[in-house]
Amino acid sequence: MKLTRFAIIAFPETYLHLPSIPTTLLISVFNLSSVGGTIFFGYLTDRLHPSTAILISSLGAALSVFLLWGFALSKPVIYIFAITYGVFGGGYAATWTGFVSEIQRDAGEAEAVIVLGMLAAGRGPGSVSSGPLSEALLKYDKWNLTGAYGTRYGVLIVFTGVTAVMGWLGFFTRSRFRGVDSNSLARTAEIRFSHEETR
Repeated sequence: MKLTRFAIIAFPETYLHLPSIPTTLLISVFNLSSVGGTIFFGYLTDRLHPSTAILISSLGAALSVFLLWGFALSKPVIYIFAITYGVFGGGYAATWTGFVSEIQRDAGEAEAVIVLGMLAAGRGPGSVSSGPLSEALLKYDKWNLTGAYGTRYGVLIVFTGVTAVMGWLGFFTRSRFRGVDSNSLARTAEIRFSHEETR
């Protein structure tokens, strides 16, 4: 998420030549979509297993990065990307309460405050590393590809999409949650949300 917020600001100004007001509007659209995504995934988490909600979030985020941002060399496409990634990439934190419920179901002694604290702490490494990481990725040479992949943001786009895909792992390892102690579950969720925040 941090990497993408940075790109939402810098990429349009660099390659789409959007003046300051439309760029500000683009950030507003992105943030508003994130609010909608939080509500949507909160609704899903109340009705589905949280790993299923994460799968939907990761799938939507990855597709929006690879198909929209990757070919976003026009204003309409970058606005559509801001909406779709805002919804799918910005709503993942709404699944936290679902994971707390699952952990408490398997290990009744787990305290919700501690589990939520570990999930919040998992965002720290991603938040801190996103700035230096984005600068490092932008130093790579341009690829001889079409769309935004052919700009200096190409490596950053691929990295963001790949980290979004990594969220799918939670769904396919869901069965491993059962019978595992609460600390192991919390650490697994913490690592996953650290990856999400790096996006």
